[in-house]
Amino acid sequence: GIFFFNEGVTLGKILCVLFVGAALPITITKGGSKSAYIYYIGVFIFNGMAGVYPKIYTSLPYPKVTEAEYTTLLHIVAVIIALTVLLLHRKEFKKPGMKPVLFASAGGLLNSVANYILLIALAVLPASVQYPFLTGGVIIVSTLIAAFTSRKPSKKEIIAVILAFTGILLLVLVP
Repeated sequence: GIFFFNEGVTLGKILCVLFVGAALPITITKGGSKSAYIYYIGVFIFNGMAGVYPKIYTSLPYPKVTEAEYTTLLHIVAVIIALTVLLLHRKEFKKPGMKPVLFASAGGLLNSVANYILLIALAVLPASVQYPFLTGGVIIVSTLIAAFTSRKPSKKEIIAVILAFTGILLLVLVP
């Protein structure tokens, strides 16, 4: 948003990015494979790009489909890509039970609704505010969900949540 759409730089945005950025690597465990770091960087970049495309789309000056239609088309493409990968590598995949399929389906549905809301929010929120808020929110919500499962959050994860929450607060409170 700042670089491509001339959204202003504010102290709150800078502090938020610093705090949320500091929260991201805290939970990475040492001793893992080197390829895991490439994976982490890839997830970070592709997650960010998932926020760039809707901003570009909503900013284009030509007639467009509605937010709901855009979200539907986006997820149709994602399903096609996933099915293609599954078909090309089917020998490597085990047949899942119903529980993983239900969890994946519920996650996909929630993701679709969340992306739809984010797309609508771009009409009133600058991308440079929305996406750091979103990244920090993912850290917080995923840790809260873990707290209600058998896998309790570690001290590092709690520190990451505190940093992310602080970053979001600074984004909202500091001009």
